[in-house]
Parts: sequence; structure tokens; C-alpha cells
Amino acid sequence: MISGSITPQSIGITNKDSVYKLVNIYRVTMKISNIFLKITFISTAISCLLAFTMKSNLLIFISVCIPHSILITLIPLYILSTLFYVTIYYSIIILNYLKLKISLINTRIRDFNKFKKVIQQVHIPHKYLKY
Repeated sequence: MISGSITPQSIGITNKDSVYKLVNIYRVTMKISNIFLKITFISTAISCLLAFTMKSNLLIFISVCIPHSILITLIPLYILSTLFYVTIYYSIIILNYLKLKISLINTRIRDFNKFKKVIQQVHIPHKYLKY
């Protein structure tokens, strides 16, 4: 739904505010995860370069240290990005969707109970009511 491939109505979200709330939660969490991934990338790159340059000359630094630092920096970046996005999707987005869906069901039950009380006060015979 957030990507736009299906409509919110197809998954049972009919309230416009609920859709905006889910999209905003997704945006904020993705921005936070992107910032964290950039910090992780920079810190891993700096630590790898420092570790490789401790006892090396310029030729070894250019031919060995820089390529290995790039590779060693990219591996945790891809692993962490996958973990972050899966964790964000499952823990935050789906849980908020379930929370919104449960609140929608509770609202419908309350409305039905109010309607039922009004019907009972009017004294309409039960054979004319359809639940």
C-alpha cells in the first residue's frame, strides 16, 4: 500500500487519517534508518582505513588498503540495510497497521451496539431486523 501498488481500501483502511499516519510513520522510520546506515558506513570506512594504514607505506595503501576498505565497508552496509528494512517493515509498519485495523473494528462494534440500543428502544419486532 505504501508503495502504491494497491489501494488502502483493498486492505481495509478506509480512514484518510489512518493512511496518512501509516505513510508518515514509514517516512520517519526510513529517514532514521538511512541516517543510521550512513553513520555506520562512515564509521566502518574510517575504522578500516585506520586499521590498514597503521603499518603500510603509500604503495600498499593505494593498492591494498583502499580496495579492501571499500569491500569491508560495503559488506556491513548491505547486511545492516537488509536487517533494518525488514525490522522496520515487520515491527513498525505491520504493528501500526494492526493497531489501526483493531481500532477500526472496535469503532464498528461500538457503532453497531449504539444502533442496537436505539433499535431496542424503538421496539421494532425482531423479525424485521437483519443483523
